[in-house]
Amino acid sequence: MNKLKKELTQRGTADITNGIVNQVTQALDEKPDKVTFLIFGEMQTKSIMPIDAACAKCTHCYFDTPKKCQERQSIDAKSRGFNNLVCPEQFID
Repeated sequence: MNKLKKELTQRGTADITNGIVNQVTQALDEKPDKVTFLIFGEMQTKSIMPIDAACAKCTHCYFDTPKKCQERQSIDAKSRGFNNLVCPEQFID
């Protein structure tokens, strides 16, 4: 449970309250180069890079291939309403 809580906290996608995982990120508007979303009720707009560029700089892939990682990440992203944003690593700081 601690590993899951740490991962969710790092991603900023969910909050654990009394052992229940609550989704806190929801897409509002999405363009190929930026997304607007709610996170913990606060609206944010961030620029994003293409998923292939994000995968090229990623150093923590838990999957055998970038394609398998993208497929898994996209399930989570789509559940939050994203289509262009697949992974949090796509955010441009």
